[in-house]
Amino acid sequence: MVHWRLANVTPIPKASSSSFIFDYRPISLTPILSKLFERLLAKRLSHLLESSKFLPAGQFGFRKNLGTNHALLFLTQKIQSALDLSIESRVVSLDFSAAFDRVSHSALISKLRTAGLAGSFLNISTQFLTNRMQRVSVEGNFSDFLMVRSGVPQGSVLGPLLFILYTSDMWHNIESNMIAYADDTTLFAHIDHADSRALVANQLNADLGTISDWCSMWGMLLNPNKSHSLIVSRARN
Repeated sequence: MVHWRLANVTPIPKASSSSFIFDYRPISLTPILSKLFERLLAKRLSHLLESSKFLPAGQFGFRKNLGTNHALLFLTQKIQSALDLSIESRVVSLDFSAAFDRVSHSALISKLRTAGLAGSFLNISTQFLTNRMQRVSVEGNFSDFLMVRSGVPQGSVLGPLLFILYTSDMWHNIESNMIAYADDTTLFAHIDHADSRALVANQLNADLGTISDWCSMWGMLLNPNKSHSLIVSRARN
């Protein structure tokens, strides 16, 4: 499996035109045989996670019959229903810096065990994560291969599923509503009376503190410059 753990990384710009290095997404191009093998692993892992209800209901990314449209419709319906009852909503969208690249391999393997993986399946998953090497490919030119110390490969079949497993315990001890599509995460809460605004604001701040603590524990990093808040209300003041 040594050659199956090699990848050519192609930088893809997030915007149509950008010269800023952090505006590029590193997409790993892995061998075809590796993708076929990953698909078999992903099918079994997905069945295990869904049957055991290990993944939070608010995670819409990389799950069967769920997608970005479901996440958007869910959030829109909740906010619109609140507006119909003259209830105000507070929404906070969070951005994580290089989330897929920050996944700790040792921590992920520990979480795989917690999810119920054992035996040969756990060994194969561990081999998939460890001793990976990658090089950058730009216009037919290649860098030297370097060892991958952390992260799950973007562009792989198994990587996104491993990522949402890694972040599944981020939902623990969150009082507000939370939905996500992979690492795109949104907190929201309803305010049924003007006197409750301060209480809801404190609750959201407490949840942000909980998520920040989770990030510190598991090596993730919130990007405050790309995190935003929004008030949805029919109130004039």
